[in-house]
Amino acid sequence: MSRTRTNRGLPKAEKFAVSLALTKRLERRLRFYRIAVILLATVLVVVVPLYVYTYIENHTDDIRLFASNSEIPYFDETREIMQALQFSFLPTLMRPDVHISVDFENKTWTIHNIRKFDGQGRFMLEQGRYGRCGELSYHVYQEIVPLLRDKYTIELWRSAESKFFPFMIGDHTVLRITDKGLLASNVFIIDPTYNRYGRLEDFDSYIFIKPHDLMPFAERETDETFKVGTTTPVLLTKRYLLSLGVIRVNDSFDSQNFGLAVILSRPHRYISRAVAEVRKNRGETETGDAAQPAKAIKTKEYYALHKKMIEFFEQISGEPFPEQFKAIQIFTQTSPASR
Repeated sequence: MSRTRTNRGLPKAEKFAVSLALTKRLERRLRFYRIAVILLATVLVVVVPLYVYTYIENHTDDIRLFASNSEIPYFDETREIMQALQFSFLPTLMRPDVHISVDFENKTWTIHNIRKFDGQGRFMLEQGRYGRCGELSYHVYQEIVPLLRDKYTIELWRSAESKFFPFMIGDHTVLRITDKGLLASNVFIIDPTYNRYGRLEDFDSYIFIKPHDLMPFAERETDETFKVGTTTPVLLTKRYLLSLGVIRVNDSFDSQNFGLAVILSRPHRYISRAVAEVRKNRGETETGDAAQPAKAIKTKEYYALHKKMIEFFEQISGEPFPEQFKAIQIFTQTSPASR
């Protein structure tokens, strides 16, 4: 019969070697468990509180000394109207009847045929759901006036908003609803761009500048004019805003020095950058892009927008765009003369 050897029957030297090996093995395991405990503690102490703080900041109301008990008028009905809407100017720009003209003398540019109205004069969103902040707000205005006009004053307001529209020129449009009662203390804000509807105090990231002019919609104006260097939003996502504008080239603005550019902006930042441009540079035609912003816009939409920019450029310049330069590329001139 064979016998199994144990530490008891081993010589002292072998016993020591076995014990040393077991000790080292235990030390390695202890080091592993110690690292695991440190990592777990780090997660519990740092990551979890940070996540909870971020969640609270983004998903809970501000703490107030006195909370208003006033009900938000027609909240469900208004939210249902807004849920179908989407901030995008792309479907409008892609229509074949939409074009751009430039007044070089007065330094303005105009987009033509961007608004549509039905037989009764009511403004119609593109495909019933797409538009910029002003158009989305006016659409909601049309829908809720019959519900609220007896008890509330409803106005479109120019505003600034800290995320994507921070400039004090009032380039963002919202709806302001004020109680007609004697105290007129209940004020509500509707922002279809972000699908938000609440009390005035819930909009502490906004500055409300002045009432917006309703005339472009009331007078059925189909065109919109901008100053050179001013852009208009094209597409808004959670992380990016793309805008289109007519710009100066070489600090000049004439038929030989002008451009169309798509500008990319990120939230809470004042510096924006061009991601696509077609231009006249001292009479030479150039085109280019800084890198296709795949995270900001779908590739198919981006190329369609770039193609539309070339069409606009041809309308402004009155000459065909060189075929060999219609593919997106880093600023390639049509002639080496100005290099």
